[in-house]
Amino acid sequence: MIALVLTLDGALVPFAVWMRSVVVLGMTVTLFYFAWRAQKGYYWAYARLRLFSKIFPVVTLVIAAIPGLYPFWMVTEQIVFSLILIGVADYLDSDHMREAFPRPAREVTTAP
Repeated sequence: MIALVLTLDGALVPFAVWMRSVVVLGMTVTLFYFAWRAQKGYYWAYARLRLFSKIFPVVTLVIAAIPGLYPFWMVTEQIVFSLILIGVADYLDSDHMREAFPRPAREVTTAP
């Protein structure tokens, strides 16, 4: 959103900022899809939410730490994004959520 406002004001926004914006949008859409499927009771979606809510903040912080890649405002934005996802990961790992989404039992098949 900030990149769009800056562009409309005539500021030059680096290509890396636009690419990062697209990547963050894709990550957000992915997380919302998994949340929607988890709401329907799918364990696999809950498991992926847990996994990605732990991976995305690490990747985001590592990339944001590359000197000169992003402007200061975007680094700040990525830190806030990561902190929110860390909070989401903590909530998804709570006892309440793990009880709400028990791991399904594996089916044992016997050979004929």
